[in-house]
Amino acid sequence: MPTDTEPANALMLPAVIRLTSLHLPRSNLAASLRVCSLWHKVLEPLLWETLILQNQPCNHIPRQPTPTLCLRNRHHIRHLVETGSNSLLKFLAFSVAPRPLCLTSIRVSLLSPEILMITQQNTDTLTSFSCRSNRLRRGEADQEAQALWYRQLFMILDMVPHLTNLAIGPAVLMDPPTTVFSKVARSLKTLELDRVKVADRSWYDDSIQSSEALSTLEEFPKLEALVMVWNDLPPNCQLELIRKAPKLKSLTWKRGTQLLVQSWLSSALPPPDSLTTLDVAHSHIEDGAMARILTMIPHLTSLNVKSSPFGPQSCIQLLERHAPNIAMLDVSDCPQVTSAMTIAFLSSMPSLLRFSSSRVDAGNIAKPFLHTLLGEAPSSLLVPSDGELPRSLEDRPWVCHGLVELEISIVGLCASENLIPTQTRCLVYEQLSRLERLEVLCLGEENENDSPLRPGNERLDLTLAHDLDKLSSLKRLRSLNIRNLKALMGDEEVDWLAHTWSRLEVIRGKLNCDLGTSEARSLARRLKSKRPDILYYWE
Repeated sequence: MPTDTEPANALMLPAVIRLTSLHLPRSNLAASLRVCSLWHKVLEPLLWETLILQNQPCNHIPRQPTPTLCLRNRHHIRHLVETGSNSLLKFLAFSVAPRPLCLTSIRVSLLSPEILMITQQNTDTLTSFSCRSNRLRRGEADQEAQALWYRQLFMILDMVPHLTNLAIGPAVLMDPPTTVFSKVARSLKTLELDRVKVADRSWYDDSIQSSEALSTLEEFPKLEALVMVWNDLPPNCQLELIRKAPKLKSLTWKRGTQLLVQSWLSSALPPPDSLTTLDVAHSHIEDGAMARILTMIPHLTSLNVKSSPFGPQSCIQLLERHAPNIAMLDVSDCPQVTSAMTIAFLSSMPSLLRFSSSRVDAGNIAKPFLHTLLGEAPSSLLVPSDGELPRSLEDRPWVCHGLVELEISIVGLCASENLIPTQTRCLVYEQLSRLERLEVLCLGEENENDSPLRPGNERLDLTLAHDLDKLSSLKRLRSLNIRNLKALMGDEEVDWLAHTWSRLEVIRGKLNCDLGTSEARSLARRLKSKRPDILYYWE
């Protein structure tokens, strides 16, 4: 027979302690070390697994571990993240201890001699290295020093046998690309280049010499993801990186996409056969050219064309060739994407997991559920059993019930035909309520004439009086973003939200846009008292 002490003893099992730690925030994890010696022994490696060193301004001591603690637990550290100059780097780089660092990943914002030393000390265990900064180094001396350090970095990476992820930039390469990338080509699965330049300007000429040199570039036999940002590498080198990656699955190309488009459409560089993910957001690829490209990628599952000329021709090709397999689609801020096109995507892509779009008519969302108000049978609105599409995709309900992330901006309720705003709002919530697997919801609204919503206008106010309770089925919701929505929530709605969405972690936006500062703060305090675990960003 079980005794009264068995439940307590279960919490002394290392496996149970580790599982418990997965549900604790970092502050509580540190406090849990003081439970007993066993908890301290099990949780200490988990607490030190990731060391984050933030920038250390003058005359300010941020909350960070002391050098003694850092050195004592250095053998537990697996991931080093550094976001600026920090004195602890010198302790890690120059200290001599019987139990050395065993890092598997390094992510820093600036390259330095200390980072080079730490990298060299961990060549046997390192699998990921990232040196990314949002700013360029100023001054000729600084740029020259960085270029020399990058040369040293690639010499060190040449000795790392298990490196799979590499991200660098901004950077200047003093050695030819054929030499630099050949040092790390053999094991990389992900390569990210951001504003990377070559010191030798002859590489930017379309000369026979540079083309012959690039042909000697070693293949990336395991490369699956390539990210090119701002494309400062020589044009021929950019294309050769794609050509030398026979197993490339994901390609992200930011800015300067005309080079890629011309190469693909002219057959000078065929798209990789294994390509499944294409990200050309903020590009200037014309609609016709994009439509042709979509016919050349048979296995596409993820497409990001945010803020681009993506339009009707591309929409037709995407629906005809890829609709059943698309799992991620971002068409937000595309001027040619209409509400009808957005509804067509949502009504014909059953595998869709992540979707983002702008300006969707509330009437188009409500239309598939008109029969619920008119008392008609819904059979005429469903997809026929033979799989043939109905004449109008706008009359079909969404088929993407597996959506995990949805970002959508709904045009004001007053634009709906044959429905009063109250009915339209109810049917919009009816559609959203069917997305029971939704974890991230970013909901916005606009007026049909692009004017700001006025207090008297009808809107998606997120109130229980207007059918907010229909969204009680979204039990998995973790993140709610209503920054672009004129919400009118009150105490009753806050209580409902705190009780119904038990997994909610983050809310962004004002809970009630018509309240003054003091009333809004009172509403935020009520939410915090009900659910202290929710991070609320009042924006």
